[in-house]
Amino acid sequence: MFFHRQELQYRATPEQPDAVYARKLQEVLGGQYGEISVAMQYMFQGWNMHVPGKYRDMVFGIGAEEFGHVE
Repeated sequence: MFFHRQELQYRATPEQPDAVYARKLQEVLGGQYGEISVAMQYMFQGWNMHVPGKYRDMVFGIGAEEFGHVE
């Protein structure tokens, strides 16, 4: 269901910590409408769907894609 390749797309070496950027990034990933929240909502909805077939598969596919964004 999920695939992970353990290599970076590019190397980033920050010169110093940036608290403002870290706060913005945390909101994008874990905020109310962040990637993790959306992924969990899609997976929860997929697990609670009692309709077999393409619509349930689509919801699970969207949830998996959102988890890929988080990763």
